[in-house]
Amino acid sequence: MLTKTSPLYLEYLRNRAKGYLPRSARAYAAQPARPGIDWDGYTGYATAEVEYKGYVVRLKQEYDECPDLSYLGEYSHRSGVIDREARGDMNRNESRYWSPMTTEAEHFKALHRMGMDKNTAHEKARGYVLQDYRRMESYNRDGWSMIGIIAKAYLVDGEENEIECGEAALWGIESDFPEHIDDCAWDLVKEAVFKAEANRMKMIEKRAKEILTLSRGRILS
Repeated sequence: MLTKTSPLYLEYLRNRAKGYLPRSARAYAAQPARPGIDWDGYTGYATAEVEYKGYVVRLKQEYDECPDLSYLGEYSHRSGVIDREARGDMNRNESRYWSPMTTEAEHFKALHRMGMDKNTAHEKARGYVLQDYRRMESYNRDGWSMIGIIAKAYLVDGEENEIECGEAALWGIESDFPEHIDDCAWDLVKEAVFKAEANRMKMIEKRAKEILTLSRGRILS
């Protein structure tokens, strides 16, 4: 069990304050810091280039036009945890109710398991539900957006000719968490290069077979 003063626990609370869900907040708290990505351009349109394991990897951001926000919660016309009309948040032709994906009880369980006393855990759990609600409301009011990142790995030969060898992509990334965007980008860089290595071996094997076939043909002739 984590103590209230442990660095991991404090980092978990900082991540929750940023808006991360419990599982993600704990996972990122345990991760070592990664170098930032030097993006060029505005979020949703930005590009970047990094070198990794001998490959040039180009990154491109695009807006996610059909994001899945169910990890925050969902709206309903029938019932829910939060009554949007009573709060004054409901506009015409909108759903009246909202319910979180991660319930107050689940938040409480995660916090109490990490060493927080019951009263404080209950208070924070209620706050996290409201935080997720406000987060979703902010999205619907254009306060933030979802983006995708595409990574392409290129092999550059001695004559500076580029060969695209691997590609990876991820969608549903929150646009207003720069550190999270960079973390996702590095994961994609590694995935693209991993695929590039596999494709490179296939190309080498294919070229070797072509040379062997050509050599046999010359011998027979």
